[in-house]
Amino acid sequence: MDENNYNDKRKLRQLVGKFKTKFSNESFYFVLFICICIVAITSVFVSKQNIKRYKSLKENTQVELNDKKKDIENIFSDYSTYDENDEAINNPIYQVNAKEDNKVYEADESLQNIKDEASKQKTKEKQAVEVVAADKSEKNQLKVLKTIIVPVVGTITKEFANDSLVYSKTLEQWCIHNGIDIQARQGNVVKAVLDGKVIDVNTNDELGITITIDHGQGIISKYSCLSTDKMVKKGQQVKKGDPISGVGKGIGFELVQGPHLHFELILNGEYVDPQKYLPDFINKKN
Repeated sequence: MDENNYNDKRKLRQLVGKFKTKFSNESFYFVLFICICIVAITSVFVSKQNIKRYKSLKENTQVELNDKKKDIENIFSDYSTYDENDEAINNPIYQVNAKEDNKVYEADESLQNIKDEASKQKTKEKQAVEVVAADKSEKNQLKVLKTIIVPVVGTITKEFANDSLVYSKTLEQWCIHNGIDIQARQGNVVKAVLDGKVIDVNTNDELGITITIDHGQGIISKYSCLSTDKMVKKGQQVKKGDPISGVGKGIGFELVQGPHLHFELILNGEYVDPQKYLPDFINKKN
């Protein structure tokens, strides 16, 4: 009887141990299953949230792009036609820089205009000063010319003809004549018509011995067909009335005219008619 009770208890313990072992294993797997389910549910939830955020972000980005596109379109809404390849359209920053460049250009242009006006004003002032100086110089020149004397007393046989023609007996043709010919006795003294400086003494085939004197104020006198070049030399200062040479015989272009003085007067680089300034007592051949 006791042995049977012992066996029954032992079998009961074994049955209880098997049940516990089985229950313990099944609980582990059950808990594991529950955890897997929770992880799966969490992943699905998080994925849905991420999808929603992505859609929201995409929508916001598209809205921003549309707004920027509208801004660009508004910038160029004043233009009816445009080149779609224009950098100013495709790149709004270029348009801003272009406007800034235009401002700089306008400022430079305005500054240049001011400089130009100042330059024009200086030019006008300079011209006015030059006019005054020229007027003063002309007055001084005329004042000097009023004191001119005749280079030699004689008779005018050929007049000044710078803008017309006179007949040359030597050349047997009509030609211009930049001075006047004063017929006089060979050897008669030729005098400087004004104070001045001898700037040239030379001999040429056309007019023989020639002496050139600079009197200042733009006045130059030239004496040709002379008898000698020994009385003055280049660089020498002479006074009005000083002897510089004598009347020579006809030579070169004026060979057949006989003894005479060929006299030229130059004002401001241009030949002028000496008779306009010489005293009236020079005789004129009729």
